[in-house]
Amino acid sequence: MKCARSINYKLVNCINMLSAGLQKLTLVDYPGLLAAAIFLLGCNFRCPFCHNPQLVNGLSEDLLPWQEIMEFLKSRRKYLDGVVLSGGEPLLQLQILDLLREIKALGFKIKLDTNGSNFAGLKSALEEGLVDYVAMDIKAPLEAENYCFASGLENPELFETVKKSAEYLLHQSEGKTWDYEFRTTVVPGILTLDDLEIIAAQLHGAKRYFLQQFDNSHPMLDPKMAEIAPYSSRELLVAAQKISPHFGECKVRNI
Repeated sequence: MKCARSINYKLVNCINMLSAGLQKLTLVDYPGLLAAAIFLLGCNFRCPFCHNPQLVNGLSEDLLPWQEIMEFLKSRRKYLDGVVLSGGEPLLQLQILDLLREIKALGFKIKLDTNGSNFAGLKSALEEGLVDYVAMDIKAPLEAENYCFASGLENPELFETVKKSAEYLLHQSEGKTWDYEFRTTVVPGILTLDDLEIIAAQLHGAKRYFLQQFDNSHPMLDPKMAEIAPYSSRELLVAAQKISPHFGECKVRNI
C-alpha cells in the first residue's frame, strides 16, 4: 500500500521558519518506518522536472503556526517512528538545526532529503546526531557543466559544495550512527542511460543508490517537461542491474 504524497496543509514557524507543508502519514518516504513529512519552502536549485514548484518558488497558502506542527508531532509520538524533512531544500533554513533539535527532543528518528548544496549544515546536523538518515539527490554526473544543466544552477561554485556533500556521505559514514542513500530521477533529455554508468562509477562503494522513474503527470517547474516520455520500466531495470556491482543496494523506484 502506498500513501498519497499530497500535502495536507501549510504551516509557518514562529521562529521565522519559512512556510512548509505537512503530510501526516507516509509509508514510503522513510525506509522501514511510519513517518510524517514536513516540506519546507525555498530552493537554490531550479530543476525543470521538480514536482514541488510551489515550494521552490516560495508560494504558500493557508499558513499554520509552527507550534501547531509541534503539537501534532507530540500527539503522534506513540504512533509514528520518524519525521522526514523535505522541500524545497531544508538546509537553506537559517534555523534548521533548532528545528531538528525540537523534533529530536520528541524521540523521533529524522530523515533529511537534501540536494547537498549546504555542506556545512549537513555536516553539523549529522555530527550533532540530529539526523538519522540522509537521502541526497544526485541530479547528473558529478561534473560542473552537466550538473548545472540538470539542476538549473547558474553558479558553478555551488556545485562544488554538492560534490563535497556526496564525498562526505560516501567516505565518512562507515561506523557512524547515521545512514544514507543517493538517488537520481532519470529524466530523458537531461540524463542518458550512459550517464548512469558515470554516476555509478563516481559513487562506487555507496550503501544505496536508487533510480527514480520520471513522472510527467504532475505539475512541474517547467511545464514543457510534461511533454517528455519517461524511460520504460525495462530500460531502468536493465540500467540498475548493470550498475548494481558498484553499490550495496541498487533498485528502481516508482515503476
